[in-house]
Amino acid sequence: MTKKTSIFSGTAIPLLILLVIWSVHFLNLRFLNLHFLTYGIFPREIEGLKGILFSPFIHSTKDFSHIFNNSVPLVVLTWLLRVSYRKLFFKVLIFIWLVSGAWVWIAARGGSYHIGASGIIYGLAFFLFFSGVFRKNMQLMGVSLIVSFLYGSMIWGIFPSEESISFEAHLFGALAGLVLAFYYKKEYAEPEKYNLKVHPEFEEFVEEYNRELKIQEANDYLNKVNTSTSLDKNYKVFFEYISKEEKKKK
Repeated sequence: MTKKTSIFSGTAIPLLILLVIWSVHFLNLRFLNLHFLTYGIFPREIEGLKGILFSPFIHSTKDFSHIFNNSVPLVVLTWLLRVSYRKLFFKVLIFIWLVSGAWVWIAARGGSYHIGASGIIYGLAFFLFFSGVFRKNMQLMGVSLIVSFLYGSMIWGIFPSEESISFEAHLFGALAGLVLAFYYKKEYAEPEKYNLKVHPEFEEFVEEYNRELKIQEANDYLNKVNTSTSLDKNYKVFFEYISKEEKKKK
């Protein structure tokens, strides 16, 4: 982070993404006959390809636990990405989104739809954590510590547990984030250093100024010497006059 920003800086995009997700969810609840579930990823089926784009916006309608569990980490991690890696934000987000989705379509369990934003969440968490580690930058390592403190337990989500949970989305999201962290490890790898080079014309001006300053100092010194010399002469004349007067009195 090269500029000082407030805690609210960079929240617009994360909140906009969250607004879209919740809007889709309420539409899904209101219009069940639209079958939003079919816009999830259905592995190795052509019709399931559209889920690579749309599955992060779709969550289970059984209850609110699925969307609640994804909402807070999605906003926090997207915000951390936005304020810490502003130049890479869209590249990282889109890569994790599309590549993890494509891997799910290729290699996940078939026979059911894979939905939710958890793949993106895992990708962001792994990218943020390993970026700080790979770059060895103090500020970015601080972000790594924040992520590990808040979401370190997420590591268990990449392993199979409940059948209804797409651990493949977690796993492939994490791999996408790790790949990006390694690929971009040289971005912001070192703290910014001050550039001490100046424009040649300014260097010329400084040199000319220094020359004039030295000349002025030399003139001041000579004036001082001349003043001192003239004073010495005056004192000499004064003492000669006094001595002559003394002799006259004698």
